[in-house]
Parts: sequence; C-alpha cells; structure tokens
Amino acid sequence: MIPYLNGEEPGPSPAGLLAEGASEMGEQGQSLALIRMAEVALLADRRDLVDTPALAGLAFAASTSWGAQYDQVFRWLVKSLSDDEFLSALDDPGPRYLLQILLTRRPTRSLSTKWPIMGGCCIPRTRRPIMRHGAPSVRGNGCPSDRH
Repeated sequence: MIPYLNGEEPGPSPAGLLAEGASEMGEQGQSLALIRMAEVALLADRRDLVDTPALAGLAFAASTSWGAQYDQVFRWLVKSLSDDEFLSALDDPGPRYLLQILLTRRPTRSLSTKWPIMGGCCIPRTRRPIMRHGAPSVRGNGCPSDRH
C-alpha cells in the first residue's frame, strides 16, 4: 500500500487495498487502521484508495467508539468525497456507505447540504425527494410526479 500513498505507484490501486490492509491489523485494530489509512489516502490525494470495501469498513467504524473519537476525520472524509465525480465512480453500494457515515456521525447543517448531491447517487432519479433547505419535503413521497 505504501507505494500507492507515496507516489511510487501512480496507477490505479487494486480494489479493496485499504480494507485488506486494515484487516491485517486484526479485529481490534481494523477500524482504527482503516480510519487512519483513509485519512492518509486523502492527504496523499489518492481518493481511489477509498473504494466501496473501504467505505463499508468506515461505515462500521463510524458507529464504534472510534467514530466519536475521530468524528472530525469522518466529517472531513464525507465532505471530501461527496462530489459528483467521486460518487459516480464508486461501485454500488459505495455512495450509500458514505451516506451512512454522514448519518451515523449526526450531520451538521453544512454537511447535511451534501444530501442532495449524495441522494442523486443513492436514490433513483424518479424517487428523489423534493429538497428544501437540505431536508426532504414532507409532501407526498418525494416523486417528481407529486408536483402535479
């Protein structure tokens, strides 16, 4: 993994590399290792390392005691990865894991404004809620057909 982080290996990373590396730390160290490795990957501008298997592990880690301790890291990860380019490149259910992290860490107002962007990948276009000020409308089920 180090060659991908330090720039020796500039090509795409193998799928699941972060999750696999973290699993080498054993059950007790896996969540912490994954949080820290994801942080380093983003600092090294290697978002490709934070793939769907890594996000699955991070979603679990966000709900543990490590989630509370590294709350700001999780918030930064969500903010850094919540753009159309990254979300559209993720395999399913990757965007849902990112949303799960956001919801587990109880989003602030500024983070909750990411919901419309993330919802685009997580909810089929015909079933997206009508968004007002970062929150779904309570009118109907949110389908565009409800506007008629």
